Amino acid sequence: MTEIYIQWTDSTKTAIASVFSCAQDPTVWQNQDVIPSNDERYASHFNAMPSSIQSKMVAPGT
Repeated sequence: MTEIYIQWTDSTKTAIASVFSCAQDPTVWQNQDVIPSNDERYASHFNAMPSSIQSKMVAPGT
């Protein structure tokens, strides 16, 4: 499983706001986390993106 660096929309950790290629400065980017690519919340975020963006992202479960 690939680890994905993400930013949650808020502290409830229910929705992903951003995906990063590496860890970011936590004083600038609040609510950061690292999740596995098979996390259902990541799959939901991935599937909400247009195919032109999906082609540049890690596919869920890989």
